Amino acid sequence: MNNEYTHEEILFTDGQVGAGYTIAKTRKSQTAHGVSILEARNFRGNWTVNARSRYGRKITANTPMALSGPAAGHALLQAREFTITDERPACPPAAPPTAAWSTARSTTAPTATPPGAPT
Repeated sequence: MNNEYTHEEILFTDGQVGAGYTIAKTRKSQTAHGVSILEARNFRGNWTVNARSRYGRKITANTPMALSGPAAGHALLQAREFTITDERPACPPAAPPTAAWSTARSTTAPTATPPGAPT
């Protein structure tokens, strides 16, 4: 079951936008989104959910997972792990892009194809 869309106004009864959006609210929203895995059974034409199924679980934005198959380990599927805390680190001011960066950025596109992907 896809848990793709949530009603933020119901999820956060005190409002969820602007300065009131906290890390706790972000984590709650991430938990509300995802995919629920259910085992359904049809017994004589009646569908029921097996609440004690060993397959039942929910996959969210923060569920650790490993990819397998031909594309596993490909550079396009690499991700970094982030730890979010309530503390805000001091951020240095962003440096303006250089001409070389701007040129490279505007003319460079990813060209790698995952193994097994159609060409």
